[in-house]
Amino acid sequence: VRLLWSPSADGTAALFRALGDGAPPDVSAAVARREGAASRASRFVEKIPGLEAADARAAAEAAGYSLAGLARLDEAALALVIGAEAARRFVAFCREPLVVVDENTDPVAPARKRARKR
Repeated sequence: VRLLWSPSADGTAALFRALGDGAPPDVSAAVARREGAASRASRFVEKIPGLEAADARAAAEAAGYSLAGLARLDEAALALVIGAEAARRFVAFCREPLVVVDENTDPVAPARKRARKR
């Protein structure tokens, strides 16, 4: 018995396509794809105020390695892991209201994105 696991629907579909062809799955390609996704997620987390590269791993571990878990941690719990100032900046960022911006009319939006929509 072999267990097959995929971190995403796209990965699962690719896995079933490969199995359907009778060809064995390309393990090295799957590992490279997963590492690329992890790298993108890490870069995203490190851009969040209060979660610099040095603190991101400790914060992720404290949150159970999920953004939802990270957002649920209170400031006191975060301060124990990443320090009081970083925790304050992160919590302030999480509580800031989201503002939806129309890329077609916002003068601050990158010109290349506005041009692509035309």
